Amino acid sequence: MTSDDHASRPTPPRSVDRILLTEPAALIAATPHLLGFFPSQSLVMHVVNGDTLTVTMRMTLPEEPWQYRSTAQHVVDIVRSHHGTAAALLLVSASRTPTLASHLHAEFAAADIPVEIFGTPAISKGSEWFSYGPDQAHGEIPDPTTSPLALDSVLRGQVTYPSREALAATLAPDPDEALARRATLITAIQQASAADHDAVEPKYDTVRREIDRTADRTTPLSDEEITALAVALDDRRVRDRCLRFTTGRRALAAERLWTELTRQCPAPQRAEPALLLAMFAYIRGDGALAMIALDRALEARPDHTLAELVRRAVNRRIPPGELADIVDVSREWAF
Repeated sequence: MTSDDHASRPTPPRSVDRILLTEPAALIAATPHLLGFFPSQSLVMHVVNGDTLTVTMRMTLPEEPWQYRSTAQHVVDIVRSHHGTAAALLLVSASRTPTLASHLHAEFAAADIPVEIFGTPAISKGSEWFSYGPDQAHGEIPDPTTSPLALDSVLRGQVTYPSREALAATLAPDPDEALARRATLITAIQQASAADHDAVEPKYDTVRREIDRTADRTTPLSDEEITALAVALDDRRVRDRCLRFTTGRRALAAERLWTELTRQCPAPQRAEPALLLAMFAYIRGDGALAMIALDRALEARPDHTLAELVRRAVNRRIPPGELADIVDVSREWAF
Protein backbone atom coordinates (compact mmCIF):
# COMPACT_ATOMS: atom_id res chain seq x y z
CA MET A 1 0.00 0.00 0.00
CA THR A 2 1.28 3.44 -0.88
CA SER A 3 -0.16 6.50 0.80
CA ASP A 4 1.03 9.70 -0.76
CA ASP A 5 -1.58 12.45 -0.46
CA HIS A 6 -3.12 13.42 2.78
CA ALA A 7 -4.80 16.60 3.91
CA SER A 8 -7.28 18.36 1.70
CA ARG A 9 -7.42 21.94 0.61
CA PRO A 10 -8.98 24.35 3.09
CA THR A 11 -12.37 23.22 4.37
CA PRO A 12 -15.23 24.29 2.08
CA PRO A 13 -17.94 26.66 3.26
CA ARG A 14 -20.56 25.11 5.53
CA SER A 15 -23.26 25.56 2.89
CA VAL A 16 -21.20 23.35 0.60
CA ASP A 17 -20.67 20.88 3.46
CA ARG A 18 -24.40 20.26 3.73
CA ILE A 19 -24.63 19.48 0.02
CA LEU A 20 -21.66 17.15 0.18
CA LEU A 21 -22.90 15.26 3.23
CA THR A 22 -26.43 14.66 1.97
CA GLU A 23 -25.87 13.92 -1.72
CA PRO A 24 -23.33 11.19 -2.64
CA ALA A 25 -23.17 12.29 -6.28
CA ALA A 26 -22.34 15.85 -5.23
CA LEU A 27 -19.67 14.62 -2.83
CA ILE A 28 -18.04 12.51 -5.55
CA ALA A 29 -18.16 15.37 -8.08
CA ALA A 30 -16.56 17.69 -5.50
CA THR A 31 -13.75 15.27 -4.61
CA PRO A 32 -11.20 16.48 -7.23
CA HIS A 33 -11.60 20.05 -6.01
CA LEU A 34 -11.12 18.97 -2.41
CA LEU A 35 -7.91 17.12 -3.32
CA GLY A 36 -6.59 19.49 -5.97
CA PHE A 37 -6.57 16.85 -8.73
CA PHE A 38 -8.68 14.07 -10.24
CA PRO A 39 -7.72 10.82 -8.48
CA SER A 40 -7.44 7.39 -10.06
CA GLN A 41 -6.80 3.99 -8.46
CA SER A 42 -7.45 5.71 -5.17
CA LEU A 43 -9.09 5.29 -1.82
CA VAL A 44 -10.38 8.74 -0.89
CA MET A 45 -11.32 9.47 2.72
CA HIS A 46 -13.75 12.26 3.58
CA VAL A 47 -13.64 12.79 7.34
CA VAL A 48 -16.76 14.21 8.96
CA ASN A 49 -17.14 15.84 12.36
CA GLY A 50 -20.75 16.54 13.25
CA ASP A 51 -22.31 17.94 10.09
CA THR A 52 -19.06 19.31 8.68
CA LEU A 53 -16.64 17.82 6.20
CA THR A 54 -13.32 18.58 7.91
CA VAL A 55 -10.64 16.98 5.75
CA THR A 56 -10.19 14.94 2.58
CA MET A 57 -7.29 12.53 1.99
CA ARG A 58 -6.35 9.87 -0.49
CA MET A 59 -4.08 6.88 -0.78
CA THR A 60 -3.27 4.54 -3.61
CA LEU A 61 -5.49 1.46 -3.58
CA PRO A 62 -3.74 -1.64 -2.22
CA GLU A 63 -2.76 -4.02 -5.01
CA GLU A 64 -3.00 -7.33 -3.15
CA PRO A 65 -5.96 -8.78 -1.20
CA TRP A 66 -3.71 -9.61 1.75
CA GLN A 67 -3.25 -5.85 2.22
CA TYR A 68 -6.95 -5.12 2.55
CA ARG A 69 -7.36 -5.66 6.28
CA SER A 70 -4.29 -3.62 7.25
CA THR A 71 -5.42 -0.89 4.87
CA ALA A 72 -8.85 -0.81 6.50
CA GLN A 73 -7.31 -0.59 9.96
CA HIS A 74 -5.03 2.19 8.76
CA VAL A 75 -7.97 4.17 7.38
CA VAL A 76 -9.81 3.89 10.71
CA ASP A 77 -6.71 5.16 12.50
CA ILE A 78 -6.55 8.14 10.15
CA VAL A 79 -10.20 9.05 10.75
CA ARG A 80 -9.69 8.78 14.50
CA SER A 81 -6.58 10.96 14.38
CA HIS A 82 -8.68 13.69 12.77
CA HIS A 83 -11.42 13.32 15.41
CA GLY A 84 -13.88 12.09 12.83
CA THR A 85 -17.36 11.17 14.04
CA ALA A 86 -18.17 9.60 10.66
CA ALA A 87 -16.57 9.06 7.26
CA ALA A 88 -17.46 8.78 3.61
CA LEU A 89 -15.04 6.67 1.56
CA LEU A 90 -14.70 6.59 -2.21
CA LEU A 91 -12.96 3.78 -4.09
CA VAL A 92 -11.93 5.05 -7.54
CA SER A 93 -11.08 2.05 -9.68
CA ALA A 94 -11.99 0.51 -13.02
CA SER A 95 -12.61 -2.75 -11.13
CA ARG A 96 -15.00 -3.14 -8.23
CA THR A 97 -13.35 -4.09 -4.94
CA PRO A 98 -16.12 -5.52 -2.72
CA THR A 99 -13.65 -7.45 -0.54
CA LEU A 100 -11.81 -4.26 0.39
CA ALA A 101 -15.15 -2.58 1.07
CA SER A 102 -16.12 -5.48 3.36
CA HIS A 103 -12.92 -5.07 5.37
CA LEU A 104 -13.55 -1.34 5.63
CA HIS A 105 -17.12 -1.90 6.84
CA ALA A 106 -15.92 -4.41 9.44
CA GLU A 107 -13.15 -2.20 10.84
CA PHE A 108 -15.35 0.88 11.04
CA ALA A 109 -18.09 -1.14 12.76
CA ALA A 110 -15.55 -2.41 15.29
CA ALA A 111 -14.47 1.18 15.93
CA ASP A 112 -18.12 2.30 16.23
CA ILE A 113 -17.64 4.97 13.54
CA PRO A 114 -20.44 5.32 10.96
CA VAL A 115 -19.18 4.99 7.40
CA GLU A 116 -20.56 5.16 3.87
CA ILE A 117 -18.52 3.56 1.10
CA PHE A 118 -18.98 4.43 -2.56
CA GLY A 119 -17.28 3.38 -5.74
CA THR A 120 -16.81 4.73 -9.25
CA PRO A 121 -14.55 3.85 -12.17
CA ALA A 122 -13.72 7.53 -12.75
CA ILE A 123 -14.84 10.94 -11.56
CA SER A 124 -16.28 12.34 -14.74
CA LYS A 125 -19.62 13.54 -16.05
CA GLY A 126 -22.02 10.64 -16.53
CA SER A 127 -19.81 7.99 -14.90
CA GLU A 128 -21.66 5.55 -12.68
CA TRP A 129 -21.34 5.80 -8.92
CA PHE A 130 -22.59 3.08 -6.60
CA SER A 131 -22.80 2.28 -2.92
CA TYR A 132 -21.05 -0.66 -1.30
CA GLY A 133 -23.74 -0.53 1.39
CA PRO A 134 -26.82 -2.74 1.75
CA ASP A 135 -29.04 -0.21 -0.05
CA GLN A 136 -26.99 -0.66 -3.27
CA ALA A 137 -27.76 2.92 -4.26
CA HIS A 138 -26.33 4.10 -7.56
CA GLY A 139 -26.55 6.92 -10.06
CA GLU A 140 -24.59 9.13 -12.42
CA ILE A 141 -21.94 11.68 -11.46
CA PRO A 142 -22.80 15.25 -12.43
CA ASP A 143 -20.26 17.37 -14.24
CA PRO A 144 -17.42 17.91 -11.73
CA THR A 145 -16.41 21.14 -13.47
CA THR A 146 -19.75 22.79 -12.68
CA SER A 147 -20.19 21.62 -9.08
CA PRO A 148 -20.62 24.26 -6.34
CA LEU A 149 -17.14 23.49 -5.06
CA ALA A 150 -15.66 23.86 -8.54
CA LEU A 151 -17.05 27.38 -8.65
CA ASP A 152 -15.77 28.04 -5.14
CA SER A 153 -12.29 26.82 -6.17
CA VAL A 154 -12.28 29.17 -9.16
CA LEU A 155 -13.29 32.10 -6.97
CA ARG A 156 -10.44 31.25 -4.59
CA GLY A 157 -7.98 31.08 -7.47
CA GLN A 158 -7.33 27.37 -6.96
CA VAL A 159 -6.50 25.03 -9.84
CA THR A 160 -7.77 21.44 -10.00
CA TYR A 161 -5.34 19.33 -12.01
CA PRO A 162 -6.35 16.40 -14.24
CA SER A 163 -4.10 14.01 -12.30
CA ARG A 164 -1.53 13.85 -9.53
CA GLU A 165 1.13 13.66 -12.23
CA ALA A 166 -0.07 16.95 -13.68
CA LEU A 167 0.15 18.54 -10.23
CA ALA A 168 3.68 17.16 -9.79
CA ALA A 169 4.66 18.64 -13.16
CA THR A 170 4.09 22.14 -11.77
CA LEU A 171 7.22 21.58 -9.63
CA ALA A 172 9.35 20.02 -12.36
CA PRO A 173 12.90 21.44 -12.32
CA ASP A 174 14.04 23.88 -14.97
CA PRO A 175 16.17 22.54 -17.87
CA ASP A 176 19.54 21.07 -16.92
CA GLU A 177 21.45 23.79 -18.75
CA ALA A 178 19.82 26.53 -16.67
CA LEU A 179 20.35 24.61 -13.43
CA ALA A 180 24.03 24.01 -14.24
CA ARG A 181 24.54 27.69 -15.03
CA ARG A 182 23.01 28.68 -11.69
CA ALA A 183 25.01 26.05 -9.80
CA THR A 184 28.19 27.65 -11.10
CA LEU A 185 27.00 31.08 -9.94
CA ILE A 186 26.09 29.70 -6.52
CA THR A 187 29.55 28.21 -6.08
CA ALA A 188 31.12 31.55 -6.96
CA ILE A 189 28.91 33.42 -4.48
CA GLN A 190 29.63 30.92 -1.71
CA GLN A 191 33.38 31.15 -2.27
CA ALA A 192 33.31 34.95 -2.33
CA SER A 193 31.21 35.23 0.84
CA ALA A 194 32.76 32.43 2.91
CA ALA A 195 34.05 34.94 5.45
CA ASP A 196 30.53 36.34 5.96
CA HIS A 197 28.92 33.06 7.04
CA ASP A 198 27.65 34.55 10.31
CA ALA A 199 25.94 37.49 8.60
CA VAL A 200 22.35 36.30 8.83
CA GLU A 201 20.50 39.61 8.56
CA PRO A 202 21.64 40.61 5.04
CA LYS A 203 20.63 37.21 3.67
CA TYR A 204 17.29 37.27 5.46
CA ASP A 205 16.63 40.80 4.17
CA THR A 206 17.31 39.57 0.62
CA VAL A 207 14.56 36.96 0.97
CA ARG A 208 12.09 39.28 2.69
CA ARG A 209 12.51 41.98 0.05
CA GLU A 210 11.93 39.46 -2.72
CA ILE A 211 8.76 38.19 -1.01
CA ASP A 212 7.44 41.76 -0.90
CA ARG A 213 8.32 42.24 -4.57
CA THR A 214 6.76 38.90 -5.57
CA ALA A 215 3.28 40.10 -4.60
CA ASP A 216 3.21 42.34 -7.69
CA ARG A 217 6.07 40.99 -9.83
CA THR A 218 5.08 39.93 -13.36
CA THR A 219 8.52 39.04 -14.73
CA PRO A 220 10.57 35.90 -14.00
CA LEU A 221 13.51 35.97 -11.61
CA SER A 222 16.92 36.45 -13.18
CA ASP A 223 19.75 33.97 -12.65
CA GLU A 224 21.42 36.47 -10.32
CA GLU A 225 18.24 36.83 -8.22
CA ILE A 226 17.67 33.07 -8.10
CA THR A 227 21.20 32.33 -6.99
CA ALA A 228 21.23 35.07 -4.35
CA LEU A 229 18.01 33.66 -2.89
CA ALA A 230 19.31 30.09 -3.09
CA VAL A 231 22.44 31.02 -1.14
CA ALA A 232 20.40 32.93 1.44
CA LEU A 233 17.96 30.06 2.04
CA ASP A 234 20.80 27.56 2.16
CA ASP A 235 21.63 29.15 5.52
CA ARG A 236 19.17 27.21 7.65
CA ARG A 237 18.94 30.06 10.13
CA VAL A 238 17.48 32.16 7.31
CA ARG A 239 15.21 29.33 6.17
CA ASP A 240 13.86 28.91 9.70
CA ARG A 241 13.17 32.62 10.00
CA CYS A 242 11.05 32.37 6.86
CA LEU A 243 8.59 30.19 8.78
CA ARG A 244 7.18 33.43 10.16
CA PHE A 245 5.53 34.01 6.77
CA THR A 246 3.24 30.96 6.99
CA THR A 247 0.50 33.31 8.16
CA GLY A 248 -0.17 36.97 7.60
CA ARG A 249 -0.14 39.27 4.62
CA ARG A 250 3.05 37.82 3.10
CA ALA A 251 1.92 34.16 3.11
CA LEU A 252 0.63 33.94 -0.48
CA ALA A 253 3.57 35.83 -1.95
CA ALA A 254 6.04 33.73 0.05
CA GLU A 255 4.47 30.48 -1.17
CA ARG A 256 4.59 31.71 -4.74
CA LEU A 257 8.31 32.48 -4.31
CA TRP A 258 9.03 29.04 -2.79
CA THR A 259 7.21 27.46 -5.75
CA GLU A 260 9.34 29.36 -8.27
CA LEU A 261 12.57 28.55 -6.44
CA THR A 262 11.69 24.86 -6.15
CA ARG A 263 11.70 24.76 -9.95
CA GLN A 264 14.58 27.14 -10.52
CA CYS A 265 17.22 26.21 -7.93
CA PRO A 266 19.74 23.45 -8.62
CA ALA A 267 20.33 20.65 -6.15
CA PRO A 268 21.16 20.65 -3.30
CA GLN A 269 19.95 24.24 -2.71
CA ARG A 270 16.52 23.32 -4.13
CA ALA A 271 15.78 21.42 -0.91
CA GLU A 272 15.23 24.52 1.23
CA PRO A 273 12.53 26.33 -0.81
CA ALA A 274 10.90 22.94 -1.46
CA LEU A 275 10.73 22.26 2.27
CA LEU A 276 9.26 25.70 2.92
CA LEU A 277 6.71 25.14 0.15
CA ALA A 278 5.75 21.79 1.70
CA MET A 279 5.20 23.33 5.12
CA PHE A 280 3.26 26.30 3.77
CA ALA A 281 1.06 24.04 1.61
CA TYR A 282 0.33 21.56 4.37
CA ILE A 283 -0.51 24.23 6.94
CA ARG A 284 -3.09 25.76 4.60
CA GLY A 285 -4.48 22.29 3.91
CA ASP A 286 -2.98 21.20 0.57
CA GLY A 287 -1.51 17.81 1.46
CA ALA A 288 -1.01 16.66 -2.14
CA LEU A 289 1.20 19.62 -3.00
CA ALA A 290 3.03 19.26 0.33
CA MET A 291 4.01 15.65 -0.38
CA ILE A 292 5.21 16.47 -3.89
CA ALA A 293 7.29 19.35 -2.55
CA LEU A 294 8.80 17.03 0.09
CA ASP A 295 9.71 14.62 -2.70
CA ARG A 296 11.56 17.46 -4.43
CA ALA A 297 13.34 18.41 -1.20
CA LEU A 298 14.54 14.89 -0.50
CA GLU A 299 15.56 14.29 -4.11
CA ALA A 300 17.76 17.37 -3.88
CA ARG A 301 19.16 16.55 -0.44
CA PRO A 302 18.41 12.93 0.59
CA ASP A 303 19.91 13.39 4.06
CA HIS A 304 17.74 16.44 4.86
CA THR A 305 16.74 15.75 8.46
CA LEU A 306 13.93 18.31 8.77
CA ALA A 307 12.36 17.34 5.44
CA GLU A 308 12.31 13.71 6.57
CA LEU A 309 10.74 14.68 9.90
CA VAL A 310 8.05 16.71 8.14
CA ARG A 311 7.40 13.80 5.77
CA ARG A 312 6.89 11.50 8.75
CA ALA A 313 4.51 13.99 10.33
CA VAL A 314 2.49 14.25 7.12
CA ASN A 315 2.50 10.46 6.68
CA ARG A 316 1.06 10.20 10.19
CA ARG A 317 -1.66 12.60 9.04
CA ILE A 318 -1.13 15.05 11.84
CA PRO A 319 -3.72 17.82 11.46
CA PRO A 320 -2.34 20.89 9.67
CA GLY A 321 -2.94 22.91 12.82
CA GLU A 322 -0.50 20.74 14.74
CA LEU A 323 2.22 21.38 12.16
CA ALA A 324 1.42 25.08 12.53
CA ASP A 325 2.01 24.68 16.28
CA ILE A 326 5.43 23.17 15.52
CA VAL A 327 6.15 26.20 13.36
CA ASP A 328 5.14 28.50 16.22
CA VAL A 329 7.58 26.73 18.54
CA SER A 330 10.28 26.99 15.87
CA ARG A 331 9.77 30.75 15.75
CA GLU A 332 10.82 31.09 19.37
CA TRP A 333 14.32 29.82 18.65
CA ALA A 334 14.60 31.04 15.08
CA PHE A 335 14.43 34.76 15.87
